[in-house]
Amino acid sequence: MAAAARVPFVDLVREAAGHAGRTFPGLRTAGLLASTGSVRSGLFQRAFGRRGISVIIPEPREQEAVMRAIFGPRGIKAGFTTGASRSAILRIARRLVDRGAGAVIAGCTEIPLVLRAGDLPVPLLEPMLIGARACVRRAGGKLRSS
Repeated sequence: MAAAARVPFVDLVREAAGHAGRTFPGLRTAGLLASTGSVRSGLFQRAFGRRGISVIIPEPREQEAVMRAIFGPRGIKAGFTTGASRSAILRIARRLVDRGAGAVIAGCTEIPLVLRAGDLPVPLLEPMLIGARACVRRAGGKLRSS
């Protein structure tokens, strides 16, 4: 797709994997919070795997809870960023950490609306933010330290 595009193409998943590998060189396992379609596609698993980082996913019932938290009537897409949706995402992220994740990937754009870096004892990898920063750099811009 990138070769066919007439404009520069930034692959958010590849950028996130590269960022994780460069920024956290000892990272061996990351947990993925994403829609079931994203999980099943294997995009994150392949991109991070190329960097030597295995990706673990929520258990089936946990993945159902992720989907409810994102898409449910009182989910993140419906504007609910506190309460049950945040609690569910936070609980499942912590379970991924308990299972060995040294970082958690916010694999859907909605996840960072309820899960923040300080919520976990491990880094939160936000592909959208990482990709936006890559775009700024590629356009010749400078990023402020944060």
